[in-house]
Amino acid sequence: MKQDILEEARRALEVLNQYFDDSSESSSSALRGDPVSLSIRQMRELARSHLRSGLLRKEVLGAELSSEYCWMILMALYLSRCDASRMCVTDIVYSTGIPAATVIRWLTLLSSRGLVARSPDRNDARRTWIVLGDTAVTLIEKCLTMEASENLQGKAAKS
Repeated sequence: MKQDILEEARRALEVLNQYFDDSSESSSSALRGDPVSLSIRQMRELARSHLRSGLLRKEVLGAELSSEYCWMILMALYLSRCDASRMCVTDIVYSTGIPAATVIRWLTLLSSRGLVARSPDRNDARRTWIVLGDTAVTLIEKCLTMEASENLQGKAAKS
């Protein structure tokens, strides 16, 4: 009887080891046939990293501005600034996939906080250009730097 229990426990342990093995192909991406297949541990680390990124954003930007939609809008505007280009509301909508009304609401809040500036298009009165303010750039770069630092520390700890 005791031998049967030990044998059952060994089999259960083997199943668990296979499930959590780094080389495991049992992730949902592998099941869907996606080109990138991640192990359960890799998925878990990716989820932890995403969660930490959100917490870092909350620490730097505050609870309200750390929302995913707000961050996506800020990232679109930041990339636009890096490319030395301008964006209007429609550009932000297309680049983020966020509904126009939601983008406008977030831009109103960001504008009221002095993080973005609006300027009318001289050629088209229906369009307004949106640009990041220097304060927003500083906050975004602080978030990105902290996230990069966390990721590097995590990789160094695994080595």
